[in-house]
Formats: sequence, structure tokens, C-alpha cells
Amino acid sequence: MSPIELRTLRSLSGLGIYDFARRLGCGKTTIQRYESGAVPIPPAFVARVERTFGLDAEKWRLVWEAAVAIETAKASLSAVAAEEARAALQTAEGAAYS
Repeated sequence: MSPIELRTLRSLSGLGIYDFARRLGCGKTTIQRYESGAVPIPPAFVARVERTFGLDAEKWRLVWEAAVAIETAKASLSAVAAEEARAALQTAEGAAYS
């Protein structure tokens, strides 16, 4: 399980971080560390997630597809934002020399 898969699963569950952590028998700090990638997600935790949320191979595939879609959208938005920032900078530079 990757950090983005965990974040996606939590989002799809409709639970806030506190309630999600409580259902999994851990603290919200643990979830935050796993979701940020600061700490590797151990196999025992993945097994607990699977049991708690009843995830089978098909549900994991759906979570993975959602995670990929989210990351693709973020990358696309980042590219658009970067282009808009470049255009604004060029406009500002042009105005500064007028």
C-alpha cells in the first residue's frame, strides 16, 4: 500500500483522519505519517486495513485507479498553474519595462 492509496481509501471511506485512525486502532499521527510517506506502511497494517474495510482484489483495484486519477489531476493542475505563473511573470516583467 502506498501513501496515496491510503489517503484515497480514507477519502473514499468518508471518514476524517481521527475516525479513520480509531477504526484501525491507531492514532491520527500514525495515519498522518503513513499518508505523508514519512514512515513505511507495514504489512500488518495493510492486513488490518483490508480486514476493517473488507477490501478484496477488485476493491483494491478501484482504490488504485482512484489514486492514479487523483495524482494525474494534481500533476495536470500543477502544470496549468506553472504555465499561468510564467505568463503572469512575463506580463509583470513587460509592464515593469514599459
